[in-house]
Amino acid sequence: MLLGISTLRSDQLLVPSNQPWSVVGQFKANSAFPFEERGYRVLREQRQDPGLLLWGSWLGDDRLTGRLISPMFKAPLILKLYIAGYPNGEGNQLLLERQDTHAQLALKLLRPATEKWLDTRWLLPLDWQGKPTRLVAVDGSQTHGGWLGISSPLQSNGFSWLQFQLPMLVIPPLYLLHFLLFLVPGLGLAIWLRQHHPYPNSWLVMVGVLWSSLLGYLGFWIYFLNYILGFLFSLGIILTSGIVLGQSVRHRFPGSERSQSWRLPTDILVPLLLMFCTGLVLSRGALCPHRTVGETG
Repeated sequence: MLLGISTLRSDQLLVPSNQPWSVVGQFKANSAFPFEERGYRVLREQRQDPGLLLWGSWLGDDRLTGRLISPMFKAPLILKLYIAGYPNGEGNQLLLERQDTHAQLALKLLRPATEKWLDTRWLLPLDWQGKPTRLVAVDGSQTHGGWLGISSPLQSNGFSWLQFQLPMLVIPPLYLLHFLLFLVPGLGLAIWLRQHHPYPNSWLVMVGVLWSSLLGYLGFWIYFLNYILGFLFSLGIILTSGIVLGQSVRHRFPGSERSQSWRLPTDILVPLLLMFCTGLVLSRGALCPHRTVGETG
């Protein structure tokens, strides 16, 4: 049973290690920027399959260039690569080339891998599936940070794809929790101040963010001096602000015409939604730093 589950999780190496790669210029196996962090994922993959190769074009100088071509393999539906460096940089290319039609399919990253190995998946077009294909990496950049690194191509199965996507599904609720924890202290104080010193609804979110930032900065220094006091301060601020915010909403939310209305005015709701959506997009890379989905073109 355990063996079956392990087989489902593992991705299939498409190119055996004993098949030669074509190298022109400066590409070398296990050659990447010295400060890159491989991460546990690629190390674990290499332990499971020592045939997984990691190629890089950084040999001590960003001005070096080269071209790397893999042995031929059958294109899978879901292609998996570990990517490092800057394949989206000017002059650099990462692509698939069909051997029957010589058609090329560019592989783009939605964000740069930089100095770490990034687990990346591409959903390939259906008419490419099973076709003889080669992976091509080109380092044509001589600027700073112009190198790139790639692994041997792998075929990702459905179970592995689902496992790959699950952490990304956790991002929205996890970010929502962080978003609320950041806003509650400032909004509670902003609403309390507005009840005693009225100001326009359009200022409420701005004032709330300002107070949350100031309280967070104060909490940082208290935590820096004594982590127990910092924890108690943060917990007290969140609980107190939550109570104040709850009572304010219960009795009369600013801008509401009815005492029990939960409907937010537009000049409060729109800034909150813009903040949430912007932060959600930016938080994807922070919460899943070692994985991403690529796009083809």
